Amino acid sequence: MPPKLLILVTRADEAQGILAGLRQVGLEAKGVHCPRLDELLTMVTTATPDLLLCAPQPPLIDLASTLECHRKLALDLPLILLTDAAMDQAQILQARRAGARDACEKGNLPWLALVISREFSDLQQRRLVGELQRRVQSLQEICDKIAGGVPGGKEDARPPRTPDRDDERQFAQRINRALGGDYFQLFYQPIIGLKGDGQERYNVFIRLRDDRQGVREAKEFLAAAVQSGRMTAIDRWVIEHAILVLADQRHQGRKLNFFINLAEETLREEALVPWLGELLARRQLEGDWLTFQLLEEQVLANVPRYGQFSQELAALGCHMAFNRYGGSPRSEKLLASLPVDFVKLDAQLTTGIADDERKEQQLGQLIDKIRAQGKASIATNIEDAGTLSILWTAGVDYVQGNFLQRPSPHLEPIQ
Repeated sequence: MPPKLLILVTRADEAQGILAGLRQVGLEAKGVHCPRLDELLTMVTTATPDLLLCAPQPPLIDLASTLECHRKLALDLPLILLTDAAMDQAQILQARRAGARDACEKGNLPWLALVISREFSDLQQRRLVGELQRRVQSLQEICDKIAGGVPGGKEDARPPRTPDRDDERQFAQRINRALGGDYFQLFYQPIIGLKGDGQERYNVFIRLRDDRQGVREAKEFLAAAVQSGRMTAIDRWVIEHAILVLADQRHQGRKLNFFINLAEETLREEALVPWLGELLARRQLEGDWLTFQLLEEQVLANVPRYGQFSQELAALGCHMAFNRYGGSPRSEKLLASLPVDFVKLDAQLTTGIADDERKEQQLGQLIDKIRAQGKASIATNIEDAGTLSILWTAGVDYVQGNFLQRPSPHLEPIQ
């Protein structure tokens, strides 16, 4: 079902132009035009829209009055502002704090389509959760009546099961089998540029299939891999198979770039870079298409080795990224003293930022410092539209997270 839009603009032809432009970039949406702010309540009641788009055009459509009117509606009706050169970043920030869910330049229809799609998806999830909560409450009331109003039995208070040594031993055996067979599998999650550069960037993850055709995430077997001394072998497996996929996709004309995680053990392996150089030459690939990322804490623990390692990779044309950056008192010094191309922010820097003005200001200052060093910033673990909007306003270069697209075994372009 396509989203229903209520478009608050002064001219009907402008509303029709927005709908036509959205169709051209692949988003089918229904739309109703609202020409005046004093007609908004009536239009919301009769049209029952999913989303509200507003292009402030005083005096008929004033931004402050629109935000106040939207607040008084007291409805789950996400408001997306259509901005122009007359609206500065300070106004946009203030508007979001007053209830606007997002903002987009009028002419940037691909971005507007993405914002609408994500807001509509988020809205549908909230509606579904609300419906499920109502059903659960109804069932609970029925159960209470059947039981004479007495609550149900006690909850299982046992703590969640944690992996024991037998689990780690089994994982170690599976890892050894996977390195010699096809039990490992690559998953991909897009890294979306907020400024557009024509490239497709994907974070590469490794998964382990079990005998029951289930798929285990890396966090479930990494401890066993470390204990068994297999981390470097796993990293080599990922690099080799990612390069095979990259070569095939580049041959088909896609401008792909892969971000690949490396373990601390791999950072210390001096034979890795010569091996990688031979592999790239054999597959006729450019090192520029690969970015290798290390945890900030691992870089801090291996500063001299990292300096040498990054220089060797740079000679192949490869890029480097700090992962989970910003969680250490030494983060700023690290950025200024070591070569790196991308900075992936620690998730704690953005978690809950939509409701924390101080955290939002601190993030803006950090992004300014990263940009001043000539590095590109990447925000990860994006789970909602409000956070995405703040990151865009703060000037973050790239975003990644399940809200945009979950990791998939297929190289799917962002929808």
